Amino acid sequence: MGLTIKIVYEGLEEAIAHMEKIDTRIPANMERQMKEIASAGETAWHGVIPRGRTGQLSGQAKGEASGMVATFSDDTWYYGLVNDGHSTARGWRRPWGYQVAKRVSHVEGREMTKALAQWARNNAGEYLAKALKDL
Repeated sequence: MGLTIKIVYEGLEEAIAHMEKIDTRIPANMERQMKEIASAGETAWHGVIPRGRTGQLSGQAKGEASGMVATFSDDTWYYGLVNDGHSTARGWRRPWGYQVAKRVSHVEGREMTKALAQWARNNAGEYLAKALKDL
């Protein structure tokens, strides 16, 4: 008396083909979502950067995506002063000598970088979910 057991996986080829599609679609979806994160992050960052008289500070702020990395940068030389805070000048050198300021005070920082990091922390999961949603 003998016994033979056959186990047949039905649909295994389809599952493997689907996994191969997933393997090629995830990087493309993630790159697309990183571009969206860079764009939305730039918009959110512009919302917390003070406009100022010239608009140069918010005009230099940009978000860019390259592959799986989103980079935010602002090349304005005084970004750190506005972000972290600073003291006003004690005086100025003039052609006739040193002119003392009428008052010296501390300007509070706007913490724009902290606000951008908080935005990224709050929204990154949403964009990751979008990348994985249509698989």
